[in-house]
Amino acid sequence: DSVGIVKRVTNYFFDDDEFEAEFERWCEEKCAVVDLDSKTTEQRLEYTSLHEEFKAMYEAKLEGFIEKEGSTVLEFFTAIREAQEVDEHSEEATLGTIMLATTDYSVFMQMMRDFKEGQLKSSHK
Repeated sequence: DSVGIVKRVTNYFFDDDEFEAEFERWCEEKCAVVDLDSKTTEQRLEYTSLHEEFKAMYEAKLEGFIEKEGSTVLEFFTAIREAQEVDEHSEEATLGTIMLATTDYSVFMQMMRDFKEGQLKSSHK
């Protein structure tokens, strides 16, 4: 059922350690290209490529999980949309907002800067 798949994806998204660890490993491996010293708002083409790679991995992981659970991506997003129409502050609606934000370029770049800063801090201890 549609509510069930949303709850299972919610648990996967927030509680699955391997899901989180895979993205953390990816960010740690890729964040070296981020220039923390740049004062310009101009973004390098390399960042766009990284963002596309991240989105593809993110979408593939979620799609694989949803299909493994016996549902389709269309059913999942239809359930999210219907939940947003009923109550935009519901758990399901919030999940949809968070999932979209995760793929947003500016959110992605902030995450990559945070990973790079974390690596620099840990290397200076």
